[in-house]
Amino acid sequence: MIVDKIKNGLLVAACAFLLQGCAEGAKSEKTGKTETETSAKVEAEKSSEETQEDAVPQTSHVFGKFDCHVKLPSTLSQVSIKKYDALIANRRSSIKRRCAPLADIKRLKDHTVLLVDKENLETVILLEERSSVLKIEKKNAGKLLGLLESQLKQLYPGGEFESIETQYKEGDDSRYCLGKYKIKYGGNSFFQTSYFISNDKRTVIAHVNAVDGDDYEKYLNKVRLK
Repeated sequence: MIVDKIKNGLLVAACAFLLQGCAEGAKSEKTGKTETETSAKVEAEKSSEETQEDAVPQTSHVFGKFDCHVKLPSTLSQVSIKKYDALIANRRSSIKRRCAPLADIKRLKDHTVLLVDKENLETVILLEERSSVLKIEKKNAGKLLGLLESQLKQLYPGGEFESIETQYKEGDDSRYCLGKYKIKYGGNSFFQTSYFISNDKRTVIAHVNAVDGDDYEKYLNKVRLK
């Protein structure tokens, strides 16, 4: 009798063990499938974003002493100061005040590139190659971001600044720091994102002044520095 009870107990335990193993196997299979599906979904979303970006008509711009290259949406056009002044002449004074700081840099520095969306001037971009190279590394990013903020406050004196993003990042063949701010200045509320972009030979400064907050990072992180 005792022997039979022991045998029955062992049989029940063996069955329970087998059932548990089957359940864990099914759970593992389900989890693996979920992880695979999630990974596939992320890749599909990334591919979709890249396809959408490629679908946007782009124009190549060359600037600086050593011919740096960047592609930006074709809605943005390079303008001379003479052309800019003609575009801005009949605009509201608040628009003039928002755009003036970047235009003034262009007035002072011939080798810079000024780009605007001509239809409504809601986006103004200034690109400049520095005469000296800035070594951009993660360990000195904080100092460089502080320098960016200081430069912005000189461009918009008395403005109210709200920090949106400050980051050190790595692009396709360069490293860069960006500082993105919401600024209230001259009766305007807008966003400005400023960049230091560098490799071992060149450093570029980019300022993006945009009402809608677009920072054009997905284009500027692909800038080619010779």
